[in-house]
Amino acid sequence: MSYFKTSSATLKRIAQAGRYEDAAGFLVLARHASGLPHAGFEPYKLSGAGVNSIHEKAGLSEETARGVIQRLQEQGFIRAASVETKKAFFHARWEIVQDELDLDLPHALTDSSKDGSTDSALRRLKKHRIAMPGYAKQLEKISDTELRLDALMTLLAIYSHTAMCDFGGISPRCVLRTWEVKSQTPKLGGIRWGAEPNHQSVSAYDSFMAECVDRSPPVPAWAKKQAKPKELTDEQKTRFWNAWHTIQETGLVYEAVALYDTAPHGNDKARLQLTLRVNDYHAGAATKKGDPSLLREMETLHGARFAFYTPVVNDRSEPEAMWVILPDKRGALVGVWRPRFRASTQDAGRWIEQENKRIEATLTAIEMAAVEE
Repeated sequence: MSYFKTSSATLKRIAQAGRYEDAAGFLVLARHASGLPHAGFEPYKLSGAGVNSIHEKAGLSEETARGVIQRLQEQGFIRAASVETKKAFFHARWEIVQDELDLDLPHALTDSSKDGSTDSALRRLKKHRIAMPGYAKQLEKISDTELRLDALMTLLAIYSHTAMCDFGGISPRCVLRTWEVKSQTPKLGGIRWGAEPNHQSVSAYDSFMAECVDRSPPVPAWAKKQAKPKELTDEQKTRFWNAWHTIQETGLVYEAVALYDTAPHGNDKARLQLTLRVNDYHAGAATKKGDPSLLREMETLHGARFAFYTPVVNDRSEPEAMWVILPDKRGALVGVWRPRFRASTQDAGRWIEQENKRIEATLTAIEMAAVEE
């Protein structure tokens, strides 16, 4: 999926004002910035978008979009392109003043599909109810634009911490779903792992939650070593979980059950070995076009001989669970979260190759070791 580059630091500074519309509008401008150098400007510094693009892609009224442009200009995040710049690059309308371009974002963040069948991330956040029923009472004093901004900044933080080769999604040191291994017993020449998810659902680290919902100015680099971690307020925690569930319900993230070399809790060196199952139909649970996974290959080739997954909703009213034959007992199971729309970066390409090789090697080892019972 095509992508563009922007700055997480710049977006955080824009978010300090608490307006979703300004952050969404800036993303539209950044999306339409040229990825090539022009007129002495570095890539992603000249944009051809304006009020109409923000109106259409962020789902804002034209009046609101004009206000976004005005505020971004007043705050120094954009500057009108000069006559000389326009002569060198005809499409230039705005110079985008960004910090380090450290964030790769897919075009689908701002662009809906051409046939209209798939809404962009911005469109999904704009259309969705902004306060989840379970949190509505606690959040009644928080404005819609602030809550929608929480969801957008949480989504951007997810992209910032996603590393497909290392983690198979967002770092489990940010947010994860815990899977508990209930048994490991010899079977078919390998080890049969039986596992169930921790039904307390998803857990997140305070540092990640703060990154998503804390709008206070960032601590200068020189002061970070001396600064004590700030404790999140109950309101901030509620705002984070409201944002997280909004992102889940809009289909912008999904879970994959992965085998890691060791449990990531308390160990920031824990890394992905391979994906066992993708818990999303469209992303690869049952279709070859989606993410690679060991269980899909096993089920395609061998039915339920080497693995079986019981989904949350099933006709037997059984709890969600999984068993799978693996070569040995080493490792840990982790429910990692993946953004549905991903940029076609080198990391994403290497991850696909890595997954396919490891899945093939693991399946071959299991098939060769299998004994009839």
